[in-house]
Amino acid sequence: LEDVTAELENDKKTLEQIRQQLQKEQTSKKELKEMVHSLEDERNELDDHVRTLEDRMASLTNERGQLASLKEEIRILEQKVDDLELERNELDDKVTTSEAKIAKLSEDLATEQGSNKDLQQQLDEKTSQVEDLSTKERNLRDQVEALSNVREKLAAANEELQAANDKLSKNATQIHDLE
Repeated sequence: LEDVTAELENDKKTLEQIRQQLQKEQTSKKELKEMVHSLEDERNELDDHVRTLEDRMASLTNERGQLASLKEEIRILEQKVDDLELERNELDDKVTTSEAKIAKLSEDLATEQGSNKDLQQQLDEKTSQVEDLSTKERNLRDQVEALSNVREKLAAANEELQAANDKLSKNATQIHDLE
């Protein structure tokens, strides 16, 4: 009975650890979702920035056609456009990297969800085992009580046998004395 009780305590501790691990994984999953949203917001901002740069480039091209006297300034602006194009390429690379990160995070999230299902199944199995052990413990207590009742009955019967034996010994002694 002490072994069963100790086993129940160990199973309770294991269940608590599993619950804590589930909570940590749910927090991790929430953080992953927040990171995905943050990366999507960043991607939208980068797209807006690219559109802004494209608008600016078109405006500069119109000015070049209209203002021949500003060729030097246009050349400088074209250099800026080239720099912006490089920046755009870098931003495109960042968008591509962000998309890859989003895909990886989505994959990690799916893996976490699968892991959570496995942990839930383990928790259900441990809960079932604890319930089985509780039933066994109740059965053992019932058996111990039944054995205790049998022991009391045996003790009473033993006393009756002892009294009968004493009476027989007394009768045998009386018969022996009478002979």
